[in-house]
Amino acid sequence: MKKNMWILFTILGIINILYFVALLGFSTRISFSGFFALAGCAFLFLAFIFYKNMIFNNKFLIMLFSGGKIILILFLTSFVIIQSFIIYHGNKSYTKKTDYLVILGAGLNGDKLSLSLLKRMEKSIEYLKLHPDSTVVVSGGQGPNETISEAEAMKRYLVSQGIKEEQIIKEDKSTNTMENLKFTKKKLDEVNKKEGNYEITIVTSGFHMFRSKILAARNGFKAHGYPSSTYAVLIPNFYVREYFAVIKSFIFDR
Repeated sequence: MKKNMWILFTILGIINILYFVALLGFSTRISFSGFFALAGCAFLFLAFIFYKNMIFNNKFLIMLFSGGKIILILFLTSFVIIQSFIIYHGNKSYTKKTDYLVILGAGLNGDKLSLSLLKRMEKSIEYLKLHPDSTVVVSGGQGPNETISEAEAMKRYLVSQGIKEEQIIKEDKSTNTMENLKFTKKKLDEVNKKEGNYEITIVTSGFHMFRSKILAARNGFKAHGYPSSTYAVLIPNFYVREYFAVIKSFIFDR
């Protein structure tokens, strides 16, 4: 068992570090990538402990390892459950027309769409070909490394693809998913001059759809999803990050 454990942890450590290096190869910074570097180092440290037989010669490490197994089981159980919801909603597209199409921002490089945001915009155009008269809400503020708001960049993209400006409502103050939906609700109430119960279709990345629907419901929307894809190499990064984001939103995003 000891030999199997140090081999397993060594393999996991190397895989995590190699994945971190692969993420560094992207021209844009990938958030959360440092998690895999830390995880890789942690696995290699555990491999070293098992290789040196340290854990079986130290009562404190034995107790720590026993407690760690319980935490690991709880983590893996919750991870599988939450990821099941993330994957299910991330692969479920609603193609009927709703009151509004809401596109959530995903970062810019200066004034250029990030990889994730470009995927979302391409998916939005696909939806608008099905329902060309839809009113669109583009939602996203301006970040520290962005020269314009995400909403403005999304609006420019839509116009360049033939969407009329009068079809587009711009929400350009939000800085996170909760604010995306909260400020979008306020903007729609302002446009309609009353508080409404809106049915919306959300365009966002597949990994982000489950949490977006939860937060949309908390803000009074009846929400459906039209998820965009994610570059294959980025899937582990975004889906692991989203696990923690879902827990955070369950607790704090009210």
